[in-house]
Amino acid sequence: MTDERPTLPPTGSPSEPSTAPPSEPASGEPSGLVPTSQPTEPATGEPAVAEPGPPSAVAEPGSPSAGPPGRRFGPVALITAGVVGAALFGAVVLAATNLGGPAPSPSPSPDASIAAFAAGRTIGRADAPVTVEIWADFQCPYCKLLTEAVEGGLVLRHAPVGDVRFVYRDFAFLGQESVDAAIAARCADRQGAFWPYHDLLFAAQQGENQGAFAQDRLVSLATFGDLDTAKFRACLTDKTALAEVAAETETGKGYGVSSTPTVRVIGPGGTQLILGMKDYATFEKAIEAMAKPAPSGSASASPSPAEGGSPVASPAASPSP
Repeated sequence: MTDERPTLPPTGSPSEPSTAPPSEPASGEPSGLVPTSQPTEPATGEPAVAEPGPPSAVAEPGSPSAGPPGRRFGPVALITAGVVGAALFGAVVLAATNLGGPAPSPSPSPDASIAAFAAGRTIGRADAPVTVEIWADFQCPYCKLLTEAVEGGLVLRHAPVGDVRFVYRDFAFLGQESVDAAIAARCADRQGAFWPYHDLLFAAQQGENQGAFAQDRLVSLATFGDLDTAKFRACLTDKTALAEVAAETETGKGYGVSSTPTVRVIGPGGTQLILGMKDYATFEKAIEAMAKPAPSGSASASPSPAEGGSPVASPAASPSP
């Protein structure tokens, strides 16, 4: 890989969407850092949103549309394993210091155990007793915040010991660029680079449907990730990838997913949905609770969709030309 990196094309309008005010979580939900949000008409003001750490520690998650923060529908091959591992390790330290998670002592190679258990859109042992599904949209700023501030810590704590398997799920509902980004991530997956490309997409986030995930920029991100850009570009218009994204989004609705991020924790104790951005402790408590066998006579956990899908629903959007 050369020292020069391609320059991302401009994204159109430089204007930033307004920040949305937080709302109260639904009754019975565990309290969290930021609840989910709903796309509505842009708000006139910009209320402050609580940040988990100093600006240098976490990139600004972006400004969502007006409505409660998060999103609701009315509906690098690799940059190097070391870079990805270092990013994850930084995330766990951030989670520990700002969001209540434990900070393990640094190891000589914090990425090694993670790389050993990453396969496709999953990280962790296939036989792990607990599965954590992260239903997200690559344009959702609170999905980015969850990824950067909490998810890495959870992965580093649980994947190496084999007690939790983490799965990324598409809930692409914020517009055409959400669909296109989800297709692009699946194209990266076909070259064995889903997780590095997943991180690049969240890093490149610049508001909703403003050109950040236009096709040429998605290809530029693939170049940053050392992917075969010819194969990648051809994949972007693959109707199979489009159908997979549409089908998984519909499957999420069937499971009660109505916003992003939504985390679905599944284990012997049943299934728990966590709506919106929450602190580290909330996810740990859910994992612990679902890891315990359910009381006799209680309902069992509902099954997860197989990797790649469920019956294909009619897609609402198509790949950009």
